[in-house]
Amino acid sequence: MLVVVRNPGRLWGLTPALACLAGLLIPGPSCNQTGSCQGRKIPCNCNSSDVCTGDTPPRTRVLNPASRTPEMAVGSLGGCTGTLVGPRHVLTAAHCVAGGFDGDTFTYTPRFAAALDGDDAPHGNVSARRVFVPEGYLQGSCGWSDLARPAEWDFALIELEHEVDAEPLAYRYLEHDELQGREIVNTGYPNAGGCAPEMWVDNSMWQSTTTFPSDQTYWREGLMYTANLGSPGHSGSSLYTKDPATGESVIVGIYIGPFCHEDCRGLSATAVRMGPTPIAYLDAWKHEEPDRPCCEAWVGGPPATTP
Repeated sequence: MLVVVRNPGRLWGLTPALACLAGLLIPGPSCNQTGSCQGRKIPCNCNSSDVCTGDTPPRTRVLNPASRTPEMAVGSLGGCTGTLVGPRHVLTAAHCVAGGFDGDTFTYTPRFAAALDGDDAPHGNVSARRVFVPEGYLQGSCGWSDLARPAEWDFALIELEHEVDAEPLAYRYLEHDELQGREIVNTGYPNAGGCAPEMWVDNSMWQSTTTFPSDQTYWREGLMYTANLGSPGHSGSSLYTKDPATGESVIVGIYIGPFCHEDCRGLSATAVRMGPTPIAYLDAWKHEEPDRPCCEAWVGGPPATTP
């Protein structure tokens, strides 16, 4: 497996998170990687199609998402899903965009269509201006939590060319006892084939709802495991719930791939948890803090500076 990454930006071969999603193991004893680097319970070769017939809640299609909150914040990135977390900022998975880094230049133009519903794109297809991905993801570094999984860095922020007139969704860290037993919702844009819903149509939004597991085996600081049903296309989509203090919907995780047990059944989703480290990164990127963490790249190259 070739994993050669730049500093500050270019990737060659597969990134660690992409390799995990392909069912491959990445060597990394310094990260305590037993099993796979997504932190699954045991080594296995399960993928989305293995878990799509397991004991998971069914997905239902979301119709007219532009008129619904918080669904209006969810949008398609053309192969992945993102969520508005500010008027012009989109939260997604790093593995959806990291391949575009070439130093401080981003080599293609991601586009975000909020509340896309078949042929109806009520907010258009807005081009990205800049993309932020943690250096830890690009370097395949150990994660930031007790598990130290590289996949804990699998989050990214996209800055759009202009604001989107839809209500964004907040992200927040909730303690385990605040999450226990709470309803967890995942909303995304599955791709055709594989584990796509039976009534799938192009550019359709689908949603599954479950409860946060009571089994403390799956209570981790850096990753979340739930029974939400995701499949290719859901990568980067948010897992959200109601904040017990305010009652508002808040993002608590970012879907990055499947989870499996010995029999490829049971909990079916792995997500990066919205913990203190991802939140600190996202806040610094959104607010243009001078000492914000690496790394960022501009679509088409950085803007010219005035002498």
